[in-house]
Parts: sequence; structure tokens; C-alpha cells
Amino acid sequence: MNNLSVSEKNLVNKMLKDQYIKDFINENNVSNGEFGRYLESFMSYFYKAHLCDKCKGLNNCKQSRHGMEPILEKEGGYIQVQYVPCQYKEENTDSTKSYLHIYATSFQRVFDSLYVNENRQDILIYLKKFIETFKTNPHQKGLYISGSYGIGKSHLISYLAVELTKQQVHTAFVYYPDFVRKIKSMIPTGGIDRIVEDLKRIPVLILDDFGGESNSNFIRDEILLPILQYRMVNKMPLFVTSNLDEKQILEHLAESSKEVDVQKAARVFERLRTLCNFTVLKDKNYR
Repeated sequence: MNNLSVSEKNLVNKMLKDQYIKDFINENNVSNGEFGRYLESFMSYFYKAHLCDKCKGLNNCKQSRHGMEPILEKEGGYIQVQYVPCQYKEENTDSTKSYLHIYATSFQRVFDSLYVNENRQDILIYLKKFIETFKTNPHQKGLYISGSYGIGKSHLISYLAVELTKQQVHTAFVYYPDFVRKIKSMIPTGGIDRIVEDLKRIPVLILDDFGGESNSNFIRDEILLPILQYRMVNKMPLFVTSNLDEKQILEHLAESSKEVDVQKAARVFERLRTLCNFTVLKDKNYR
């Protein structure tokens, strides 16, 4: 970056004081060399993000992609700018709070048949019993279903969401890696507290592909833990799918780009164990 002009160096200094950029660099272990290689991406984000400053609604949107706000993502070692719906676009999507695309009231997947074999029979029995008895007994434990890629964990848990919705049970189906990315993108603009409150209080919460995200202390301690704590105290069901078993998810929760914190990870893990019965699905890859 020695070849930068004075004005460009001043811009870099401003970017490095931006809280979102600082958090992104820390959470993704971005080195000075990487920052220099992807300086154009950081500059693009910085410029476009500030177009949203003091925005009061979609009618005042200054983005070329109307209603979309920029975020930074690091995938496969590459840093680039991506776009997600802003809070105003999400609030105006419809009245079912689909701003996170999480509510099963708008979950339109239709199952012509649900594949059954001896490997998944016990899980299906548990899910069907839960569906049948939820309205008379809403304080049941959920399931933490772990297993390899492509064996149908998400398909099974989607069946639960659809069947509960048919019974008008308000259910949140959250694809967890997207949820984490969305929360991180909302840090500069706010609105996170509302989402956390929604997920605390919704009658049935489903976290799909838990552990598939890039872990951070903020998500674990300020987002996930309060949700699990509230649901544990109030005995509200939680269902989880993951590629990580009990031991692996504890290790995942303990690690972040900054440090290893076993104690804080254990607090989250114990709440998972209180809310869910752990089970392993062993089957072939159907993808």
C-alpha cells in the first residue's frame, strides 16, 4: 500500500476505524497482506455502506440495487462485497415477518412422500409424536440430529416445520449459516434485538445446519446464548440439525478466530443438552 496517494491513505485510515470493518478483519483473521490485496473490495464496501447513512426508508434508498445493503464476505480465501436485503426492504416484504426468511408460515416446500427406512424410523416416530401432542404438551424436549452430509437431516426437520405449520403452530425454520451472516450484516444498521426477541419467544424453533457457520464470540455469547437461555427457562422446544456430534459441536463453540473459550462454550452446550435429546442419523448420502 506504499504506492497509495495521500487521499487514498486517508481513506484507508478512515476504513480501519469503521467498526464493521474492524470486526470483519478480527473475526476473519485478515492479515495486512490480505487487506492490501483486497483493498478495492474494502473501499467498495466502505463507499456503498455509507450510502445507507441516515436512510429513513426505501423511498430514500441511494443504492444502485434498490433496498439492498452491502456486506463483506470471505469465502475460499477471497474477500468480496455481497448484497442482502436491508431492514426496510425486509419489513415491507409481507406481514409474516419474513425479513429473515425464517418463519415456517411462509415455508412452501411440499413433500409428496417422506422417505422412511430403519435408520430414520426412531427419529420419525419422535417427530410425529411431537407433532401430535404439541398443542396439549408444548413443553417437550426437541432433538439435536447430527450426521454426515447429504443423508436427509434437513429434509426430516423440514417435515416437522411443515406439519406444525399446517396445525397453525408458529414455527421458525432458521438456516443457521445464513442467519449468522445476516446478523453480522445488521450490526451497522441495528435491528438485531428484535430478531433475538422473536427467536426467544417463537413456540417452536428449528436451527438447520448448526455448526456450519464461521463461529464468533459475539454470535455465541450475545445472540445464541440469550436465545437458548430464554427457551430453557421457559421450556420451549428447540430442534437442531448439524454435521457435528456432541463432542465436535462443543469444540466448535469454543473456537473463534480470536481465542478458545471452553467455559463460555460449555454454557451454550449445557443449554443445548437441556433443550434437546441428542441423536445420530446414520444413512447413505442421497445427494
